[in-house]
Amino acid sequence: MGSHDGLLKTLEFKLKSFVINHQQLQFENKQLKQELEEKTKEIGILQNQQKDFEERLKLTQIAKTIEKKQDITKIKRDINELVREIDKSISWLNKVENNE
Repeated sequence: MGSHDGLLKTLEFKLKSFVINHQQLQFENKQLKQELEEKTKEIGILQNQQKDFEERLKLTQIAKTIEKKQDITKIKRDINELVREIDKSISWLNKVENNE
């Protein structure tokens, strides 16, 4: 019977060790699941921020393009105005030459 008692005690010790180890693993698993959930939420937030930044970048690029087009239009108007002034000056010079 002594050997049975020894086997029983060994089995009992191993079973207790197994139960303790199982509980520790369950606790660790629960913590890891919580951490995973937090990281998943964080990733979602960061993805939304990235989309916002990309949208802002697109809008900024569009605004710059529009601004450049407006600048080109203004430059064309200014050039046309200068050409008109030059034409007036040439016309005036021609009149002055003809009167002499």
